[in-house]
Amino acid sequence: MPAIGFAMLLRIMMKLEYIMFFIVGFILAAYLELPILAIALIGLAIALYDFYQNKNKKGTE
Repeated sequence: MPAIGFAMLLRIMMKLEYIMFFIVGFILAAYLELPILAIALIGLAIALYDFYQNKNKKGTE
């Protein structure tokens, strides 16, 4: 069952527009030895920033 979940994540993550985030997350986990929760919170902050920036752009057009 874990293999199926991992395969589903990789299917989504291996799009060209998301590869950068995959690599940054790997570097944070492997080399800087950050816990997964910290990496998830950094990802959440980036996602919220991007969401609100795109929302504001669509609202002004």
